[in-house]
Amino acid sequence: MRPRLPGNTRRRVIAVAALLGASAAAGMPAYAYWTDADAPTATLAAAALGAPGATTDPTSTSITVTVSAPPSGPAPTGYTVTRGGTTVCTPAGPGDCTETGLDPDTPYTYQVTAHLGTHWTATATVTASTLPPGTAPAPEPAPGETGAGSADTTGPGSADPNTPGPDTPATGPAPTSLALAGDGDGTAEAGETVTLTLDRPLAPGSLCDDWSGDAPDGHTLDGATVTLTPGADEARLVVHAPDGTCDSDGTPAFHLGTVGLAAGYVAGDDPVEFTGSTAALDADRTAVTITLGTLATGEPGTVTGPGPATFTPGTGRPTDDAGTPVADDTTPVTPFTEDDAGSF
Repeated sequence: MRPRLPGNTRRRVIAVAALLGASAAAGMPAYAYWTDADAPTATLAAAALGAPGATTDPTSTSITVTVSAPPSGPAPTGYTVTRGGTTVCTPAGPGDCTETGLDPDTPYTYQVTAHLGTHWTATATVTASTLPPGTAPAPEPAPGETGAGSADTTGPGSADPNTPGPDTPATGPAPTSLALAGDGDGTAEAGETVTLTLDRPLAPGSLCDDWSGDAPDGHTLDGATVTLTPGADEARLVVHAPDGTCDSDGTPAFHLGTVGLAAGYVAGDDPVEFTGSTAALDADRTAVTITLGTLATGEPGTVTGPGPATFTPGTGRPTDDAGTPVADDTTPVTPFTEDDAGSF
């Protein structure tokens, strides 16, 4: 004869069976509850408990693990955060758990476990690296600003080597004026000058490989050749370094760029050349002056009255002391335009 269950236990078994049947009929998950007369609190089976969420926020010596509730299923009764089998903390609910005294620039892996009663658990794993020594955490973005992890994140501390760091200006030195000076007859002649002024110092070596550091009287390139090449809209002035100078790579070059003058300064179709010219960077390193030498070839033209002039820097040079070139981020580079540059 099969023994009869005590009355209380029999009623609970019937109630649980009815509950499971009703859940199945309704298409609901069959969460398995069990109880007996001596343990009146129901415990939910592991299959119904979801893994918790976990995000990290590192500094150079600590990592904060932020625990969040599982996205579905019953609410856990507690959490445990461990690393390498050692408990870091046991938050009762969602929140932060911080481990300090860590080594800089080192990866750490944490297990975040959600508990339901004493029987059921679900675990998530998260790995984060502490920051290099002396690295400050990224500031929180203001409302509406782009936050970390977006495609256009830039600024100090970026991992992109082409992004300016904390001591590197975001843009290169900017031209502030471009001026011609001469006897006023409107024709380019020996001794007349073109001066480009910038808003901060240039690195001397970025203009001429032979130049370095500050010099009480500035730096001067002698024996250069200045050419004025005719064009439809302007005459292009370029400085050429003489052989044996500014040639660390075997090719003499003065890395200033191109000055655009009124097309009328060249009368014919051939370039005008001035030999024995000079190019000088002043002691403040903020002004480059080109002085025309002796007319060697070509036919200079005459321009009536003052007019505009432009300056287009070379590719990647010249630069400031931080290595940031005199250029902007447009392609091609947008020339600097002086509306009234005077005249020769």
